[in-house]
Amino acid sequence: MKKIFTLVFLLYALGALAQQLPIDNQYLINKYSLSPAYGGFNDNIECFVGNRQNWLGITGAPEKKFININGPFSSNSGLGAQFTYETAGSLTHFYGSLAYAYKQDFGKDFSLSFGFGGEFYKNQLEVSKLKTQGQDPLVMSEVVDEGSGYNASFGMLVKYRGLNISLGLPRILSNKLIISDSLGFTIAREFTAHLSYFYEVNKKFEFEPFVVARKTTLSPLMFEGAVMLKYDKRFWVAPLYRSSGAIGLNVGVALGSRLVMNYTYETGGKSSLTGASSGTHEISFGFLMRRTKNTEANPTIFPPDESLVPDMTPFNKKIKELTLKMKKDSLAMLKKIDDLVKKAAENQVDQPKKDNPDQNDWSAPVVMNDVKFAPASDQLFASSFPALNKLAADMIKRPKMQILITGHTDNVGSPVYNKQLSVKRAEQIKKYLVDRRGIDASRIMCVGKGPDDPVDRSDTDEARAKNRRITVSLKLNK
Repeated sequence: MKKIFTLVFLLYALGALAQQLPIDNQYLINKYSLSPAYGGFNDNIECFVGNRQNWLGITGAPEKKFININGPFSSNSGLGAQFTYETAGSLTHFYGSLAYAYKQDFGKDFSLSFGFGGEFYKNQLEVSKLKTQGQDPLVMSEVVDEGSGYNASFGMLVKYRGLNISLGLPRILSNKLIISDSLGFTIAREFTAHLSYFYEVNKKFEFEPFVVARKTTLSPLMFEGAVMLKYDKRFWVAPLYRSSGAIGLNVGVALGSRLVMNYTYETGGKSSLTGASSGTHEISFGFLMRRTKNTEANPTIFPPDESLVPDMTPFNKKIKELTLKMKKDSLAMLKKIDDLVKKAAENQVDQPKKDNPDQNDWSAPVVMNDVKFAPASDQLFASSFPALNKLAADMIKRPKMQILITGHTDNVGSPVYNKQLSVKRAEQIKKYLVDRRGIDASRIMCVGKGPDDPVDRSDTDEARAKNRRITVSLKLNK
């Protein structure tokens, strides 16, 4: 009975490797595994490694190890590579590919991508491991039969807002792979089609349903579906179902802003081997090697840096010193705002000259030193929130008070770009006060002066840091 079972299992495994149908669930966190057209899709350099053990508990059951990496090559192209090593009893299969992807944008929300790749694969049969099969001369010869070949792949991706539709065609050429005089097969053509839709419910919850269709010329069309539910950009769960009858559950967590872990358990299915095993297990890790500046436009499994706020003070003396300094500056700035509001209430604020009627009622501008942005960006740092919350509290106490927010930049770069950036930064502060603190938008005015009104004209880093600022002026209406 053992001899018959092993022979049947060997033929089954050989058929699985011959069909080359890539069954795994890493597409839930890494769509590049579906099609070479996803190379550089997120503008990040991302690397994923993992292991999939089918039918755990059965000796010689198929096992797959994989690693892939992809990232941008230019503003509209990307590169990717992936390698897999599979074993099934005495059979091993190695697959490697290098791919190039080109993306063309058609407006803000729509893009079309194409991917092209070269492939190498190698199959190997270690007949010496089959001694338990009897005294067959082929089995007892203790030789290793192997065969290798080259092929090509193609992929296409259509992206419209949160909708992704992709097609992957690995192994376009139907090569014949010879392992030995008695073992060989023709590489089956494959295709993989995929559809998913990313939707952000609110700042905490996101979901993305997936439908994937896989087919080879030697196997029937197979469908699988999953729905990923994500919380706080750091935790996710995805129930999944495959048309073969298999069901599973995928769970994952971000262990930091640059490291994620993903695990899938599957059970069921039409295979007779399923009942003799403790299910299929797949675990993978993702590493973010370089982050894009535009993560919102291209969602990725890695959370943004600002969503993780670990307390690094005990581990970094410099951070502790900067934190203390920011607190002192914040208290000083808040005291200035309080004094300015009191003077304005008592009509003791020095008003500008009557040269410009639009400026007659505004107080002298106060620099908000604790309001900080990411370099060359209008992304507001969370360390700015205490100062803005204090400003909002003063506006709530004085419902007739209006404020004028003015953005300033240094003189590095294009004057036109700096002027636009200064306006965007002022508007980001207004957005925070309106959306997060409930201030009426009509009470807030925003202007941007770019580099036109420096406080220090010397050409030093210190001077440029002073010139990059946000100021606030007040108007108390009677």
